[in-house]
Amino acid sequence: MADPLPDEVVQGGGERGAGGAPGDLDGAAVTAAVTAAVTAPGPRPATTAPARGPKLSKDAYRRQREAIDAELTRLGLRKNHLELAVGDPAVRANFVELRRITSELADVEAALVVAEDAWLALEERAP
Repeated sequence: MADPLPDEVVQGGGERGAGGAPGDLDGAAVTAAVTAAVTAPGPRPATTAPARGPKLSKDAYRRQREAIDAELTRLGLRKNHLELAVGDPAVRANFVELRRITSELADVEAALVVAEDAWLALEERAP
């Protein structure tokens, strides 16, 4: 596999920053290396780290956390309700109702994943 970074960046050569030590790159060289790595063709890593935003104030963090916690609770309760409904013999006998419930269950599970990701992103911005 080819390394997407230019050789001078990988080997520590190239332009030197204010420190002047070998391997110290200035901002423009780092930006160029990152741009080259991002735009280079080839395999990409499966996951990328999410961009972290600025830290939130305590009040904003509390408000957002309460909203996300309420959403997680609501979605969790709805998921439990739908899972119980799938086990009901009357629902299992009615294919139309079973299809409706399983479709809604899939939607709730997808929304739950989104809410969990929002919670994780919020925790990274905690004060």
